[in-house]
Amino acid sequence: GPARAVAVGRGGTRGTRRRPPRICAIGGANTDLVVRIPGLVEPGTCMTGSSFHTAFGGKGANQSVMAAHLGAHVTLIAHLGN
Repeated sequence: GPARAVAVGRGGTRGTRRRPPRICAIGGANTDLVVRIPGLVEPGTCMTGSSFHTAFGGKGANQSVMAAHLGAHVTLIAHLGN
């Protein structure tokens, strides 16, 4: 599970657990379409790709994932679709 922060409390007691931060991220979330090609494409030319995959990302989504990995409770607000 995620690491837990341990803080020294007011009375000097160790072991007091902090509540994880709550973060609301507002930003982009998208799907990248990635095609591998043998070289750079010149304007007006076509090439056949050798592989295809999708990757999830977007600035808001990437920041939200990293904050969650660090232990925060994250809410992401993003516009999806048309």
